[in-house]
Amino acid sequence: MTDEKLTRTNICICLCVLCGIAYWPVLSAEFLDWDDGFNVYKNLRLRELNLENLRWMFFDFGPDTRYKPITHLAWAIIHAFGGMKPFGYHLANLVLHSLNGCLLLLVLHRLILTARGDGADAEERRWLRLAAGAGALFWTVHPLRVETTAWVSVLSYSLVVSFLLLSVLVLLRCDFGRSLFRQTAYWLSLGLFQLATMSFALAVGFSIAVLALNVFPLRRIQTATLRAAFTGDSRRALIETLPFFAVTLLMCLVAIYGQHVKMGMWGAPVSLEALPLDTRLIAAVYYLGYYAWRPFYPFNHHSVNEDLVPFDPASPRILFAALVVAGLTIRTWARRKENPAAFAIWLAFIGLAGPALKLTGEPPFPGPGDRYSILCGLAASAAITGLMLGVKTPVARQRWLVGIAVSGLLFTLQSRRLSEVWLNNETFFSAQLENLKTGPTRSKAHCVLGRLASEAGDAGKALDHYGKAWLESPVVAAANIATAHAELLFATGQPGAVIDLLETARKIRPDKFRLDLYLGAALLAVKRQAEGMAVCDDVILRHPEDPDVFGFYASILIGNGNIERAREVLQSGLERHPGHPGLEAVLKSQGGQP
Repeated sequence: MTDEKLTRTNICICLCVLCGIAYWPVLSAEFLDWDDGFNVYKNLRLRELNLENLRWMFFDFGPDTRYKPITHLAWAIIHAFGGMKPFGYHLANLVLHSLNGCLLLLVLHRLILTARGDGADAEERRWLRLAAGAGALFWTVHPLRVETTAWVSVLSYSLVVSFLLLSVLVLLRCDFGRSLFRQTAYWLSLGLFQLATMSFALAVGFSIAVLALNVFPLRRIQTATLRAAFTGDSRRALIETLPFFAVTLLMCLVAIYGQHVKMGMWGAPVSLEALPLDTRLIAAVYYLGYYAWRPFYPFNHHSVNEDLVPFDPASPRILFAALVVAGLTIRTWARRKENPAAFAIWLAFIGLAGPALKLTGEPPFPGPGDRYSILCGLAASAAITGLMLGVKTPVARQRWLVGIAVSGLLFTLQSRRLSEVWLNNETFFSAQLENLKTGPTRSKAHCVLGRLASEAGDAGKALDHYGKAWLESPVVAAANIATAHAELLFATGQPGAVIDLLETARKIRPDKFRLDLYLGAALLAVKRQAEGMAVCDDVILRHPEDPDVFGFYASILIGNGNIERAREVLQSGLERHPGHPGLEAVLKSQGGQP
């Protein structure tokens, strides 16, 4: 084994060991009530790899309207080998992230060799490899990576990174002295990019990163003047990037179709009238600045933050972000001749961060999520590598190595501590309450923690969490805990409180007709017979297609001793749904005949 391969192998081993130390707790983690349900453990499409499910994966959208067939396929394969146990999904996340760290090392080293050759002597070549290793270490064990490694639902992010890094490695093997359109490696690179976009639309900005690669280190696109960029060899290089931009355009159209036509569980995107373009652009500038400095401030990590609540365009944080973006853009453009690497890294950063700026689809509030930094963090790692390459003296290099080693160790320990937050619903949502001040996410946390307390038999604690959930966000509470809260109030002998609760919930969520049934039950419990039966009868008239409506109403009547009316409801249900086993069983238990 050559010295080069030995060094790279040793660095890869170190990266994998540190990944194991940093993220080992996630292997004992559970599924979370944080999108894992509809994505994985409640998704029946993942239970069997048949033609019908494969058709759904590749020709339809998930309930979140994201087109990610490769991710769904990966989850289905994991299920085929390990069933619906969290361990297999967490193991896949950890292994894939470790692999991505090694791929990043290879990409950074290849970029260095493309830019400046293999070095004049053995010591210089060793330094080049160590610089690549430092960049890979910075990305791999950074606390910002905890969320994308510990959360089952974001396997798609790691798949995107894998395919994009492989795409770069293959692309750099092309012979740029002749037409790329005639080279298999070029089309393979393009295919890997397509697979990345089919894992998650977060990959679509990679085409701009390809453009940046042609600026530096490939030096195929001249940026001295605008005219130079569109003539001669530069023009040919631009033409050869067009297929990548075609993939970007195609997958953007697919994503927009999913958002605006399929919509799914999130509903229609926010309109320009509700969220004007200038507000979106201001938020996007903040996001871009945030992702630029965030890798260099490895503290206060959480899956949701509230930086933009309340939204104030003149707030110090937004102004600071604007200065960061403007300063880096002006600086790198002005020095693009002397330092083309910095210009190319900033251009690639903008492209990779682009899909996370939320210019379309969901609103940019309450603030940026750290998981979206996974791609633009690659550009930050390239910047670290570039800074190390500029260090020339042995003493300065030794100091850099010590600094990188200490930072890597601290990052590893901090990532391990943060990994423990993702162990289960209680640890995760308790951390959410500690990190967030107000808003829908706090309401969601109280909903989940209340349910956990109820399951543990602590009714008082559960009612406390449920009450706080309503105070934080009535909309979230109505969608998540209205019926559970009502059942708990019933169980603790508070039917009057149930009526007040459900009257509020019905106004917020008139589409949830089961709330009406619970309201009818509460009215019957307080001897308001006529009102209660009228509410339940109305539900049957509006939703006769659901046999459970008849069964639930009958159980309410039976509980109130109105057996005769219960039989009538069950008979009516069987007329609508002949032979329904549940309705027949209840009717027979009450002395009736189907």
